[in-house]
Amino acid sequence: MHQSCQLTCKHCKMSKPFSNFFDMTFSQMIKELMGFGLSEKESEIYLASVSLGVTTVQNISKKANVNRVTTYAMIDQLTKKGLMSSFAKGKKKLYVAEPPERVLSMLREKEDAARKTIERFTELLPQIQMFSGLSSTKPVVRFYEGVEGIKTIHEMSYRSKAKDFIHVEVAKLSAGLFPPGTSKFRDSNMEKIAKGDRTMKVISVGPCPWREHYYKAGSAHEVKFISQEKYPLMFEFGVYGDITAIYLQKGDYMGIVIEDDEVARNFRLLFQFMWDHADTTYKA
Repeated sequence: MHQSCQLTCKHCKMSKPFSNFFDMTFSQMIKELMGFGLSEKESEIYLASVSLGVTTVQNISKKANVNRVTTYAMIDQLTKKGLMSSFAKGKKKLYVAEPPERVLSMLREKEDAARKTIERFTELLPQIQMFSGLSSTKPVVRFYEGVEGIKTIHEMSYRSKAKDFIHVEVAKLSAGLFPPGTSKFRDSNMEKIAKGDRTMKVISVGPCPWREHYYKAGSAHEVKFISQEKYPLMFEFGVYGDITAIYLQKGDYMGIVIEDDEVARNFRLLFQFMWDHADTTYKA
């Protein structure tokens, strides 16, 4: 065994002592373990215990650089998770970490539980949906913020049973916000339109060159233009079945979704008026 190596290893011809290698990667491993459901302190205590083998709480506390009270608390939590155990040896109580493979088993158990939960909720979903809209005739209004919020609206539009979509787009507000590959359900919508499974009419306030390859491909994707200088709109909207989505940019991008047949019908009328007065080609 190498003189500066604290653990026995089969390949003790390392260019650097094992202890130095461990210290060099300790903080990185802490962050990795935190991604698997352990807290920062739990990760520190677990890694320290793995490196020490069977040992006392004092040694674990010193190795992890965590005070003894917190070390006891973290050992208790790790024991409940099945990642540490203890036993008495004479008058001493010793602790040992379970092998790292136990973490993998723990993740697989969570995965199995999550899969069963998803399967059960999938079975209940049609019954839960039956309650939707029964309690009130008022429009359902929801607010979404940021890019992830808008992606949720993309998913709602994708799952809509509507075949004809309409959208008013203000290029200077949203151009380049969702390039291909950044919004799964938006891309899937575009694929449906390209195949002719859905139609899309777009009124662009100002030029929207990114859409050219869509509407040049066929009649399923039509675009007309209105002057950005003459009509400086500061919001966008789309109608997907009975869903009307209004998109705003006030600091961060945000969306307002209104689920109501009457609201959707009126926005379609507004869109039709704009469509009748729009140009088929953009003019600066």
